[in-house]
Amino acid sequence: MDDRLHEALRAAAAPRGVDDADRERMRAAVAAARHRRSVRMTVLGAVAAVLVIVAAGTVLGVVGPDGRDDQTRPAGPSGRDVAPTGDWAPIAASPLAGSANAVGVWTGTELVVAGGEEGPVCPPIADCYRSGTPSAQAAAYDPAADTWRLLPPAPQPLGPGFGAWLGDRALLVGAASGVTLLLDPATGTWEQVQDVPGHVIDGGLVVIPSKDVKDGADDAVRFSYDKRGTASPDYRFDGATGTWAPLPADPFGESYDRSMAWFDGRLWLLSMAAENHVGAYDGKPSRLAVLEGDRWRVVDPATPDLTQGQWLIPQGDLLVAAENSDPPARNQAYDPATGTWREFVPADHGHPGLPDAPDAGCLLGAAAAGPAWITAGDRLVSALPPDALEVPRCPGHAAYQVVAWAGERLILWGGLPAQDSSEPVNDGLVWVPRRPR
Repeated sequence: MDDRLHEALRAAAAPRGVDDADRERMRAAVAAARHRRSVRMTVLGAVAAVLVIVAAGTVLGVVGPDGRDDQTRPAGPSGRDVAPTGDWAPIAASPLAGSANAVGVWTGTELVVAGGEEGPVCPPIADCYRSGTPSAQAAAYDPAADTWRLLPPAPQPLGPGFGAWLGDRALLVGAASGVTLLLDPATGTWEQVQDVPGHVIDGGLVVIPSKDVKDGADDAVRFSYDKRGTASPDYRFDGATGTWAPLPADPFGESYDRSMAWFDGRLWLLSMAAENHVGAYDGKPSRLAVLEGDRWRVVDPATPDLTQGQWLIPQGDLLVAAENSDPPARNQAYDPATGTWREFVPADHGHPGLPDAPDAGCLLGAAAAGPAWITAGDRLVSALPPDALEVPRCPGHAAYQVVAWAGERLILWGGLPAQDSSEPVNDGLVWVPRRPR
């Protein structure tokens, strides 16, 4: 973050109460910080389509972008073809047009890529909101065979959004439009169901597994990154009926850095107060709550310091608040059994370069969980066992905007080749990291 913006955020966060004028200044600072963060992270553009993939062996708890609980998904192919690799390798050329902010969903055997924005789009370094054409294209990639197959286009353009795997269908939700689509990739059949009310700039999806749903179908929750009023900005999707219903409003007021996860049969919320968010570049406490029935219960009114852009992701018997923002970000793990937090990866562990520096690693944007690792900015982290692994550099590409775990493979696709580029590309990379140790 540049010094001028950093000082503005510090001033806005001064502990003297928050009146309407302060709130407007904070909102402006938050908007500027979001834009600056997206430029530095070179991910998701200005319409941050947070991607949460349901990864093999886990269920995204944020989905989000990208979380998990204890439901097991089909595992990807194993054996020599998924042995660890030292670096990224190109994947087969895709039949899709280049796209920014596309949505990716791992089905257990294929990576479905859909939507996004076709060029020209707003370059990461430009001071603009968005300019791409929403896309309806879709295809499926088989990482074991390194082949693509084209799928029928969606019944209406999806644009940037969120995706999740609901057992036998991909749920795809437009971030700005609220359009909600179900795709059976085996048959290429699309179904358009009720749009989710409202729109979000950031946010995600959380899968609620069928074992925790009375009608036996996977449900999902779309949560918002921010909350401006008293009403709930979050909605639950009924997988059996294809309809949305609002969640009970959480117990917090205006807040940012909101993330949700499904864990232990309940919905958990990590939420940072507005007055803390604007100073969270250096770390500020957040709050943790859990939805029990139709009522939220505050579990922890003040977490250890977290930085902006934390994502709540279950890993084993822990809830991980994984960083995906600027250094010095923290990675904290909450143990519901003991009610305690611990920093499992120190803030200074990882690549020392700034995200927009020439020697920076390959930035992976919003957190996403694989069978063993969680993506966290320019590194992978694990709380079980505690470990961190620097992501190999992917030079020549400013923003791979599909970041998906396909079993133990990490796949990147699409995005922009340079900070000043407005034409998205359709290439991709794959890497198999070592196991945590």
